Amino acid sequence: PVVTYPRVTRVSRASSDARSVEVEERWRRNVALQFGASDRNLVAEAAASALECGGCGVVVCNTVNRAQEVSRAVRAVVPEWDCRLFHARMPFGWRRERERQVLALFGKKAKRPERAVLVATQVVEQSLELDFDWMASDMPPVDLLLQRMGRLWRHTETRRSSGLTGPRFVILCDGEAEGPPPRLVP
Repeated sequence: PVVTYPRVTRVSRASSDARSVEVEERWRRNVALQFGASDRNLVAEAAASALECGGCGVVVCNTVNRAQEVSRAVRAVVPEWDCRLFHARMPFGWRRERERQVLALFGKKAKRPERAVLVATQVVEQSLELDFDWMASDMPPVDLLLQRMGRLWRHTETRRSSGLTGPRFVILCDGEAEGPPPRLVP
């Protein structure tokens, strides 16, 4: 039999019964997937290259210290762009204000800048309704990788730069990672 995707499978411990049902697909999009080196300077250069024709990007880092380093590198490469840092270690009042700014720039009804890069930690991957054109992400557990990817071209009504052909996702890994070579292809 032909099995379609997406689907949900339920297995019960009480019996050896497994049920699998097809889930109606609400929307589909193709995301260009690449692997890249995790060096902060290469990440900054990749963001500049990917968004040179316009658009909004995000770099999701696994630690606050790394996010701060990457943010400094991005600002050094494209000082004229709107580049913001967003992480959970900020005092609550500052974090609330920064979250409001992030939603105003990248949220559902945002007034998106021509070019912008947000460097953030995991605070952007779940509860915020954000939308980006390009993303680079440190390697998290796979379920979080998919969650992060869900922030790409999330809002169909968002006006995109004419230079963008589709969402792009770069998984950052170091030289010892197995799999494709760790080159950053903008």
